[in-house]
Order: sequence, then C-alpha cells, then structure tokens
Amino acid sequence: MNDLNWFLSVLERLNLDKNSCNFKALGFLFHLKDKVAYINHFLENFRLSLEKVNDNFSLKILFDQLNVKNWENIMNMESHFFENDDYLFLRLKVFIFDLQTVDAESETIDWLKFFQKKYIESLNLK
Repeated sequence: MNDLNWFLSVLERLNLDKNSCNFKALGFLFHLKDKVAYINHFLENFRLSLEKVNDNFSLKILFDQLNVKNWENIMNMESHFFENDDYLFLRLKVFIFDLQTVDAESETIDWLKFFQKKYIESLNLK
C-alpha cells in the first residue's frame, strides 16, 4: 500500500515539505495511481527503493541516481511530444527526484502545473 504520508515523511527527512515541488508532483501522481496502473507500479517500486535506504546521505544519492536515470530515459525517447503520456510522466518524475529546494512562487511551480495539465490532457482524464 502506498501511503502519501509515508512519502511525505521521507521528503521531510530531506528538509522538503508539502509546499515543495517534490511533494506536489508526488501527490499529483499519488492521486492518479488508481486510474493509471503504471503510476501505482512506479510508486510501489519507488517505496521499495526508499525503504532500503537508512541515512539521509544515501537517500540523497538515491534521489540523484533516480534523477539521472530518469533524464536518460527522457533523452532517449524518440519523440518529445507533449501529447505523449510516457514523456510527460517522465517529466513529472523530474519534479520528484530533483532535490533542489524551490519555493512555491518560483518558475518551477509554473512548469510543474504545465506538465500536470498536459499529462491529464494526454490521458483524457478530467
């Protein structure tokens, strides 16, 4: 079972809170997990990876590794169409894995909202 509060506690260990892009992106995907099977699969695998980490230094390394791998997947895609839900899903994961602290007023929040909107459109969910 994927409990959003459990994920929040992991992000809080990294000095991130409910106002961080990381948590907002994770919460967005969490609310879609019952509608999109691969999101649920991602959350389960992400939790299993996080459970193996004991200290904050290793946690930051894990996030960094996931971020690098995710960007590799983005760069290896043949097409970068905003209508492609696979591409948009990868772009949303960037906001989870990137640990740069960003406040709620930043341009990053605008980009997160942009990708969330495009992702919903690509899934035809309203």
